[in-house]
Amino acid sequence: MEDDEHQELIEKYKQKIKEEFGDLPAFEKKISSKEYTDFKRELYPY
Repeated sequence: MEDDEHQELIEKYKQKIKEEFGDLPAFEKKISSKEYTDFKRELYPY
């Protein structure tokens, strides 16, 4: 179940990248781990 949630998070993150940066794969843009952490916090606030 945790894997599914993780996969869902990845898909949402990819979608966010696509909206913000266009269709380039994420690894072609420098996305900091802080940005990723902030994004995770938005989806799954603790």
